[in-house]
Amino acid sequence: MAFSLALARHRFAAARAQSRQTLAEAAPRPDGRILWVHLSEDAAPDGVLLLLDMLQDGQSDLTIIASGPFEPHRTLDLLLDAPADTASGTRAFLDHFAPDLILWVGGEPAPVLWSRALERGIPIVGVEVDPAAHPVALVRSMERFAFLLLRRRDGRLSCERRMIGQLNTVPPPPRVAALELQEAATALASRRLWLAARVVPAEIDDMLLAQTSASRLAHRLLLILDIGEELEADELAKDLRARGWNVALRADPQDPGGETQILIVDDPEEIGLWVRLAFTTFLGGTLRGDGPRLDPLVPASLGSVVLHGPERGEERTILAQLGAARADCEVPDATALGDAVERFLAPDMAADVASAAWNVTSDGAEASNAVLKVLDQILTDLETR
Repeated sequence: MAFSLALARHRFAAARAQSRQTLAEAAPRPDGRILWVHLSEDAAPDGVLLLLDMLQDGQSDLTIIASGPFEPHRTLDLLLDAPADTASGTRAFLDHFAPDLILWVGGEPAPVLWSRALERGIPIVGVEVDPAAHPVALVRSMERFAFLLLRRRDGRLSCERRMIGQLNTVPPPPRVAALELQEAATALASRRLWLAARVVPAEIDDMLLAQTSASRLAHRLLLILDIGEELEADELAKDLRARGWNVALRADPQDPGGETQILIVDDPEEIGLWVRLAFTTFLGGTLRGDGPRLDPLVPASLGSVVLHGPERGEERTILAQLGAARADCEVPDATALGDAVERFLAPDMAADVASAAWNVTSDGAEASNAVLKVLDQILTDLETR
């Protein structure tokens, strides 16, 4: 057998950890069907947690126990240490918890555990596993998995139920009631909308300048001004009207008129509605704040062109990813913002950027759907036995 440094390290860690694996004895087994999810140290939890969220939508009575570097999460019913990968450690864990299904995430090997679980007829689904990094003995075990999502191709695998890819890590966009969306779309059907999402007070004048600039060629352009808790909608509307702007409030009983230039909204629960209606979305906090207050992936996943300033804050990684794919537009100031809003009034310009953003946000969706389908089918079959 070829030498595997990863496997050697694993065996050493397993022997060292054997004496302190006590959770299997301490924690009682939950009733009903159990899915055990193990996250390797080399794997990220984001895509897995999204997958489990979707799985629980159709398997609400499922108990999910988890091991590995997870933080507490609503989908995880019990966090515990993984058993040492030894005959005794594995036997104690499987005897105690008797999981109905195992979801193994990442490249960390567990040859003893896999072998004992498969002998007991427990299905294993491997996600983002890397058999190419391990000797052929481990590959033979993986061939018996119910499904494999691989990091890379391995010609030694003959298992048909496999694909190469990674899980999608983009959360579902905020929901909106179909009737509410239809009513708003009908009321604003004759207008072109752009959204300034969760702007900070210091950016109000920037939004006005951008609206003035962009409106030169689109006289019926409507700015949806989404404000945070630092601003009071009635007071802001009063101030803007005093400056000559035609302003409506979302709270008003009547719909915005044809001459309305700005619609002030202040309900964070409605952000999904406005992003779906706006052809472009500016991320508030990126011109004069400390970074976006709205996840850039929300507009990116809903077909609204993402505009932002130079302040990236905690979203710098996501914005860099969008920028590399030419899936957003960065502007240095209010003048450039107005020019960008005007430019993306052209449907073909907006479509190119929105399409690139969709490619970024949908990356991994096929893989996640494939794994979800396998997990759901196995659990459904277990329920009908």
